[in-house]
Amino acid sequence: METSCLYLFLNEQEIFAAQVCPHAGKGAVVEDSCRIPYSSLDDGAVAQGEAAGENQLSQSREVRPENQDVQEDQANQDGMAAAVAKIPKKMDLSSSSFAVVFFPTHWVSFRTLSLPFDTPRKIRQILDFELEGLLPNEEETHVTDFYSLGKHRDSFQIFTASMEESQVEGVVQAVKSLGLSVKMAAPMACGTAQGFLNSRLEQDHGLLVIREPNHLVFVLIWNRRVRAVRSRPYPRSSVAAMVKAHVQQMLAGACQEFGLEGDLPVFLCLDIPQDSETAQGLVSALTQMPGTARVEFCPDFEAWPISLDMDKSHAHMLQFIKTRHSGFFALRKYGTELGICGVFLGAILGIFLLGTIMENASYTRKIEDLDARARAIFLDTFPGVSRVQDPWLQMKANVGAALKKNGNGALPGNALTITEILSELSQKIDPSIDVIINRFLLRDGKLVLAGTTDDFNNVDNMKTLLESSSRFQKVDISSATADKEENRVNFRFIIEI
Repeated sequence: METSCLYLFLNEQEIFAAQVCPHAGKGAVVEDSCRIPYSSLDDGAVAQGEAAGENQLSQSREVRPENQDVQEDQANQDGMAAAVAKIPKKMDLSSSSFAVVFFPTHWVSFRTLSLPFDTPRKIRQILDFELEGLLPNEEETHVTDFYSLGKHRDSFQIFTASMEESQVEGVVQAVKSLGLSVKMAAPMACGTAQGFLNSRLEQDHGLLVIREPNHLVFVLIWNRRVRAVRSRPYPRSSVAAMVKAHVQQMLAGACQEFGLEGDLPVFLCLDIPQDSETAQGLVSALTQMPGTARVEFCPDFEAWPISLDMDKSHAHMLQFIKTRHSGFFALRKYGTELGICGVFLGAILGIFLLGTIMENASYTRKIEDLDARARAIFLDTFPGVSRVQDPWLQMKANVGAALKKNGNGALPGNALTITEILSELSQKIDPSIDVIINRFLLRDGKLVLAGTTDDFNNVDNMKTLLESSSRFQKVDISSATADKEENRVNFRFIIEI
């Protein structure tokens, strides 16, 4: 089963939900849809939904009673949540994995700012400050998205869209309660304009007049980017006059801002019959107005937002989900928590560094103690050395020189070393024999071994044991005399290696 997407279109009277599935060769296909008017909810939810609608209508005129802010915001969120929660009762959402939300355009504040730079990171840092005083309900936290319009005269311009965070968060949390993630949350005018550009690849400029519930929205497109958005309450009469007046304002602004030369096409995205009196009056009024190249009805405008490919990125699509999860937004909203975590991590790092410093000091003391002991051993071994720089290296060099001087290494024509000779002597002489070696002289393949033992029998026994070695060719007793003072026998062997 192909994964579908749930599209939600919000306004003051109802929520329109459409389940859209992409089909190869057919584009986006609406598989199911439903409308949930606030009047269809229970009494409490009806009141909340109606309060939400009144709240947004009040906001669209940028007038909001100060003593009703908290109550209306909560009613807005609760009313929307109640309507969204009813969607699974109308539609099967088992094949949907994410949702796309379009907010009424008049809920959003659009601004054009001039800045001395166009680096996104720098813009994020000063965006709230630049928008200060330009947004309604400044006591509320807003989420803002923007894109660059390039350099204009001596500065860089950006186009911004801002919306109260509580409105976005309320809808996002309601959608998440359905087990869906919100992939995009954008103003309705931006979705319609992007769908229009996708369907009209040859169209670089134009003016869209879009009918939304209770409002008319005017969108100026220049170089395939939305450059201005105006939303006005839908008039009860004189629609043509109202549209003409605002189109004239938008055209005048385009001429002044972009140096418009020639006429600009006007696209009427209205849900009225083209042959109706209102439609004919609009076409007549706009056609006769200077600056309009042509006037074209677009009856399929409601399908434009649904046609957007959610698997592709839309560089000039203003939306609020990505900004809500940006690092700057997280720092602004969760600054206190992040600060506490920073202090905690700093304390842990400090304790770790303190432990490392103390351990390093302990190892330094142990190294200094070992150096002192090595120096003392060296001086005891080589008392004639007056200057000690590196006891280990000097000890190694002096011992090596002594061994070399005394014949350490292989004997001529033989592989035996002094170490091997000593090992052979220790293995052949019986440990039970009381013997003291006081002379060991190796020269020209002969070993002179002299010492003392307790009687003459031990001298004969040692000679016999040494003769049994395969490493010694001949063992002779050079002398064996009694030492009357110490009551011992002095012996001297000459051993041919």
